[in-house]
Amino acid sequence: MHSPALLAENTSPLTETGTASTAAMPAISQTVSKEESAMNKEQFQREKLYQASMQMFRMMLKQGLITSQEFTVISSKMQEKYRPLFGTLFSG
Repeated sequence: MHSPALLAENTSPLTETGTASTAAMPAISQTVSKEESAMNKEQFQREKLYQASMQMFRMMLKQGLITSQEFTVISSKMQEKYRPLFGTLFSG
């Protein structure tokens, strides 16, 4: 038996259209030095290696090839090795 769908009521306030400039603007400052840029590339490389390594270890854990205690030790060692910025946000 099918029942009719209820109508949704819009309770959000109307959005005002602004009159501010919509000119294209750079998203990041152009004053980044080459040294800072190189560090960003290095950090990005470490993030990739950390994520790839941890994905492999997660699969090993899921398949029962390593224990959760071993995974915890491995995770700590990988964090020490790669020093990820974003990778630790998703660990747990």
